Amino acid sequence: MKKRGSMSAAEFAGQLNREPAYQAKLAAQADQSARVRAAELALLERLGEMGYQVESLTDLVERYAPLPADLVQALLRHLATEDHPNVQEAVVRALAAARSVPAAPLIALFEGTSSEALRWAVANTLAEARPSEAAAWIQDAVHNEGYGRAREMLLLALARTSPPGRANVALASLLGSFPGHAALGLAESGTSAELPALEAAYGATSGWEHDQIGRTINLIRRREQETRD
Repeated sequence: MKKRGSMSAAEFAGQLNREPAYQAKLAAQADQSARVRAAELALLERLGEMGYQVESLTDLVERYAPLPADLVQALLRHLATEDHPNVQEAVVRALAAARSVPAAPLIALFEGTSSEALRWAVANTLAEARPSEAAAWIQDAVHNEGYGRAREMLLLALARTSPPGRANVALASLLGSFPGHAALGLAESGTSAELPALEAAYGATSGWEHDQIGRTINLIRRREQETRD
């Protein structure tokens, strides 16, 4: 194939469309999109039979949040039989809008998948739903380097499910690895004891992480001042 710079955009597109590998890639993408949509439609049909008439899971959240218990159970039943990571992720994200979610199926899904995006979504839902029975697992999981970036949202879940005395030690120790997200957790549970670690991280970071650490420092100082007053 000629270099793109030697032909017009139309010629390049025409050449590309004749490439078998490119056509195969397009076909695979179309097949995956169709499979994802079919799985979502099957779920939406079952939800419609329960009286929840919606066109998408996003619509479900917008219309029915906080999700009631029967809807949560229906989503969890679907999650137990669904094997496509994209569909699983959409269901997990919808569950973040529930009044409460049992931790066990979410933890099993997190541990059983290799999808970083799905793990991140599960961690986010644990942070939003705050199931207390997940506390011990989260305390261990935040230190498991094999969980990669999903630990970002687990840090916020840690702050929301564990006693501050326990959560803050772990959050401060992970400021070097996840400065912004550890600071997000400390914004909710941190005390003056964590200020030295936060101030050290503040000087070593930039961008949104630097800004978030600064906000957390100010929040903790205000909290401490209000407690003294």
